Order: sequence, then C-alpha cells, then structure tokens
Amino acid sequence: MNLINALNIQFSKPLTIAFVGAGGKSTTMYRLELEFAKIQKSVLVTTTTMIFHPKIKARPHNTFYTGSVNLLLENISPSQGTITVAGSEIISEGKKIKGFSLLEIQQIQDSGYFDIILVEADGARGKPIKAPAEYEPVIPIDTDIVAGIIGMDCIDTIINDQNVHRPETFTKITGSSMGEIIGTKVLNNLIKSPAGIFKGTSLKSRKIVIFNKSDTAYRITKAKEIVENISESLNIERVLITSMTGNDYESYHRHEVPRLVANEFAARPCVQGNDLPDPVMAVIETGVNQWNFFRQQQN
Repeated sequence: MNLINALNIQFSKPLTIAFVGAGGKSTTMYRLELEFAKIQKSVLVTTTTMIFHPKIKARPHNTFYTGSVNLLLENISPSQGTITVAGSEIISEGKKIKGFSLLEIQQIQDSGYFDIILVEADGARGKPIKAPAEYEPVIPIDTDIVAGIIGMDCIDTIINDQNVHRPETFTKITGSSMGEIIGTKVLNNLIKSPAGIFKGTSLKSRKIVIFNKSDTAYRITKAKEIVENISESLNIERVLITSMTGNDYESYHRHEVPRLVANEFAARPCVQGNDLPDPVMAVIETGVNQWNFFRQQQN
C-alpha cells in the first residue's frame, strides 16, 4: 500500500501535513511528495526548522527556492503534478536550508497556491529517536495531519548521545534512565506523554504514528506490541508500519534523479516513477484492533 492510501488522505481541500519525531521524517516526506505529484497535485516541501538542501540526496523536485515568502508567492505559479522545495535561506555551507516561521507558513496556506504543503516540523540530527526540546516541535497552526515518526532501528539500543537525540530529556519523558535498553515500554511512553512525540499537536489535527525502518519481522513484532498498549484516549487515529529503505526506495531515489546545482530560484523536470515500491507494510486503525498487512514480512 502507498502512503496516500495508508494515511487515508481526503482531497476535499488543500492539506498541510507536518512530520515530527525521528527516524525517517525527510525520507517519508519526500516519498509522499512523489505520490502526490504522480496524481497531479501541486506540492510544497518546506520546514519550520532546517532540512538538507535537496541536492544532498538528489531529492526530486521541479522548483527550488530560497528567499522571502512574499517573493515566493509573487513568482511561483505551481502547476498540477509539480513539486516545489522552499525555505528562507541556504545555510551550513550550502548543505541545509532554513525554514519559514509559523506566520510565513500561514501566509502560504492562506494563498491557496498549493494543493499539498509538507512541513518537516522537528529536528533529530539523523538519530532514530528523539525527545522534543521545550521549543519543539514547531507545528503549523492549521495542520491537518501530524505524522509522528519513530525509527524502529532504535529497538534494543542503549539510551545515550549516539542513539538518542536529547537523551536527558528523553529519559525524563519516558521514565527511563541513561544506559537503559530501549524497549517497547519506553517507546510507548514516548507516544503517550503530553511532552512526547505529539507534543503541541492541535486537537483538530489527525495524529498518526509511523513506525519506520521496520525492515525485519522482529521490528514489526515490536511495533505491534507497542500498538496493543496505545489507548484510544490518546486520539491517535492509526498506525503505519513502513520501510522506506528496505524496499529499494533509496536506490530509486539515487539512480533516477539528477542532482540540482544550487540556485536561488531554479526549476527543472522532476522524475516521477511509474513503479515506486510501496513502503507501507501494515496499517491499524486504533480501536479496531485488526492489522491489515500488505507486504510479506521479512526475516
């Protein structure tokens, strides 16, 4: 199953989807952009924090922009089936782009220029799991879906600086301790805590957990164990078990899409594959308590 169907996306109005947590936010976001573009939606990919410049991993897009929101809205005219990656400025010696403020995101939303706005609203420095700082995540006000990402490669690893972003905060939120092994109870506490992965999420937003990097039957089993202890009172609508790298998506990414030379405002064709591998292996709607598997479990 693809992400659009797994997320139960409805197209009655323009949508904003925010990605929080750790363990595959960018990969999930860029995978979803391709699915939307393939069905002729105009897509904006941006951030309220920082993301890597799309040239770093050859992320597919038609238009790349950095600058003010006013200039973006004056110059952009997104057509159906196109992807725009935008931020306020290029930083970190050209490796990253800084995002827009919440007010600027609201301005883009109000313009109605894009069918879909995808926002990376959290930072994790490449770690598989994290706890939000006091000022995180930075979720746009009118967000339709908040996708909380957890990298299942964190299972059975030690809570330390190498494996966890903000480990001291993580231990406080999850009731764990430094040096402890990360098990299902710890992850369950991260999801349940008001200061955890969905911190600051509006009651109007749909909350969806994505257990990414579920590349083995063992990780899938652990994800299912966590879901069995998620209370309906948390208002988590559904849970996805995914693998964005275990299905050759990254190799598709690297070999099919040419790199972009950085410009302030640049446009180019966007490669959209007809045979994107489906990343979703299982979906459960909380409260229904029935798993729907779409791909064979791996050993």
